[in-house]
Formats: sequence, structure tokens, C-alpha cells
Amino acid sequence: MSSIQTPPISGAGLVIPDTGVLANWLCYFRSNREHLLPIPWDVLDRLTDEDRQTIAKSIQKFQLGESSEGSHLMKMARAETVRRGDPTYAETLKLFIGEEQRHARDLGRFMEREAIPLARHDWSDAAFRRLRRLINLETALMVLLTAELVATVYYKALRDATPSPLLRQICIQILHDENQHVAFQSEALRILRQGRPVWQQMGLSRLHQIFFALTLVVVWADHGPVFRAAGYGFGSFWGECWAALARSIALARSSPNG
Repeated sequence: MSSIQTPPISGAGLVIPDTGVLANWLCYFRSNREHLLPIPWDVLDRLTDEDRQTIAKSIQKFQLGESSEGSHLMKMARAETVRRGDPTYAETLKLFIGEEQRHARDLGRFMEREAIPLARHDWSDAAFRRLRRLINLETALMVLLTAELVATVYYKALRDATPSPLLRQICIQILHDENQHVAFQSEALRILRQGRPVWQQMGLSRLHQIFFALTLVVVWADHGPVFRAAGYGFGSFWGECWAALARSIALARSSPNG
């Protein structure tokens, strides 16, 4: 375990001014791409049969979810780019999608190493993708943010569910990325909502909370063995996810200067 490192935190905790907020995120994603953790692919440790049984179905579902090409999301982002006359958001979102695809590649490589087959289809992943296609950019980001928030809790659990140093290191890198993804999507929502009436923002937040609650029930049903192996009960899982959402909502509502 001594080889496990904490990723560099370039971009973490930025107080981003309203002017150039997306330019700052573009710089962050470009920098993060060049400052990744070394992953110990040559480590000899392997999962036990019990550990493999605990995580196999769960990691299959998350790997599939990370592998999206994001084509419809990019289409909406380009439309927003045309509307604003600024290409920065589409460029930044493309790098964000690239990070998600890197997660999928790393998880897939780990799965191949551990003889865990890739999943080709999952109903919950298909439902999330369909939802993102049916709605506008703002609500698509709310759906995406829900997945990112759950991921920040899930990858902590996956990190601790087995003693695998390789899986642990992969999860540490993904956690660093996902925490920044939550901040990025929260900032993007804040920008999209500028000038909206307060009642409308509150209504959208309420809808998001309802969707979030339903998502947590589904996630626990699908991934309970991983959470339990990491020491979570449903109550602690529920509470940690809602705390993450509360922080995200506060960031999305806040002004750039406070």
C-alpha cells in the first residue's frame, strides 16, 4: 500500500470568477490530463474468488456507464456554444467526456486482468442515457450530475471493498476526477440558471431531489454488496449521498464571489 499516492489537485478548490469560469475549467482539464497517478498494472496481487463475486456485477455496470461517447451531450453543448458565441464550453465538455472514457478504459483493463467480462447492456445505464436524450442541456446536466454525485460515494466503497492495491489506485484517481466533475457540472448549472426566477430554480432543485432519491434506491439495489463490503449500511450510503447533493446545490446557487 505504500506505493499509493494522492493525485495532484491542480484545479481543486478554485474560486472561479464569473468571467472566464469555463476557461478556468478548460485549463484544469488540460492540466489534469498530464498529471495522472501511476497505476501499478504489474502488481501481482489478484482478487480472491470471494472478492471477485462481491464486485463483479457492480463494476461491470459502472464500467459500462463510464464508457459513453457523449455524442448527444456534445450536440447540445455545441448548440449552447453557438448561442453564446464562445466555444469554451464544448471544448471543456469534450475533455470531461475523455476523462470518463479513461475511467472506462482503466476499469476495463482491470476487469480483463481479473477475468471479469465486460457488460454490453444494463437497464439502468440505458435509462440514464435515454433520459439525457429526451431533455434540454440543463436537465441533462442534472441527470449527469446525479450520476457523478453517486460515483463519488461508490468509488470510495469500491476502493475499500477489496484489498487489491491496483483497484485501490484506480479508484483514488477516479475519485479525484469525479470530485472535480461534480464541481464542474455544478458551476455549469449555475451559469445556465443565471437570471432565472428563484421559484423556477427551487422547482428544478425539487425535481432533482426526487430523481436523486429514486436513483439512490436503484443504486443500492444494484450495488449493495460493494457498499456492504466497504462497511456501508443503507443509512450511511443515503446520508453521504444527500450530503454530497447539498454541497452541489449550494455551489450551483452561489455567486462566483461567495
